[in-house]
Amino acid sequence: MRKLLEGSTPLNIVMLGFALYCLVVGAGYGHNSRIFPIAVGIPTVILLALSIVAVWKPTILRGADVHLGGASSDEPNADEIGEAKYETAHVAAMMGWLMFAGVAIGLIGFRFAVPLFVLLFGRFEGQANWLTAALVAFFTWAFIIGYFDLFMNFGMFRGVVFGDLLPLY
Repeated sequence: MRKLLEGSTPLNIVMLGFALYCLVVGAGYGHNSRIFPIAVGIPTVILLALSIVAVWKPTILRGADVHLGGASSDEPNADEIGEAKYETAHVAAMMGWLMFAGVAIGLIGFRFAVPLFVLLFGRFEGQANWLTAALVAFFTWAFIIGYFDLFMNFGMFRGVVFGDLLPLY
């Protein structure tokens, strides 16, 4: 049980739950609309599950290490490669950012919450300047509108503030 609370495992568990939720909801979309959630969701769920299982059985990921076949002299040996250790405060901050994104999506919808999240996360966590963060947020917004609203004719959740009800199914 203690291993579940160490490192990035709590965040991986939260992300696995969210990925499973998105995968299940995405499977209920129309024929063309479910391609993207399923194509992204299945590998995401598999990789997150493997990273959680690797807490108890680290050898399960040993075959997944990618090396240049000794072409680089700076490359660490397989014995030197270890799991990155994150401070609990850093993991809690990442979970806080995810909760902020979820609450923002619930309140103001995808159209505004995702670019806002990208802007704030890029500025404060990524330490990008405001212009760079704003440009990335703008292109994220353009992708969301262009791909989902215009190309797929998929009505994105508008948020409680703009009149939608929370989809709690």
